[in-house]
Amino acid sequence: MRFLSSLILLVVLAAACAGQSAKEPLRLAFVHIQTSREADASRTGGDMAPELVVRLSGAGRETFAFSGEYGSVVVPLRPGKYCMQLFAKDGRRLKLSDNEKSCFRVGQGEYLEAGAVAAYDPEVKILPPPPKRP
Repeated sequence: MRFLSSLILLVVLAAACAGQSAKEPLRLAFVHIQTSREADASRTGGDMAPELVVRLSGAGRETFAFSGEYGSVVVPLRPGKYCMQLFAKDGRRLKLSDNEKSCFRVGQGEYLEAGAVAAYDPEVKILPPPPKRP
């Protein structure tokens, strides 16, 4: 009986893998995400915020990306609709800016520019401003 159930499992796995052809190209879209943080109330604009975790969920999948030292990341995704959430490196969830759209749709072969702007939070590290030119 154990042999028969193992054989059935093997046949089911082989059938599931047969639908995936090694010759089929990947259907991908690319999303460039720039992470930033709203400025404090004393000024307008925002600041680049590096080293944040971006969670992208949608199309039956969940993907994580890390925005690195310059607050920028490019993520290859399957085409579909995705929603973003931001997290600090310690896993603390960050609130997105009220002006920020958290969901987007991306098509096959598309390269989408997306911003992930965290609401003002003094604990979110920001990049120093570039030096002023003389």
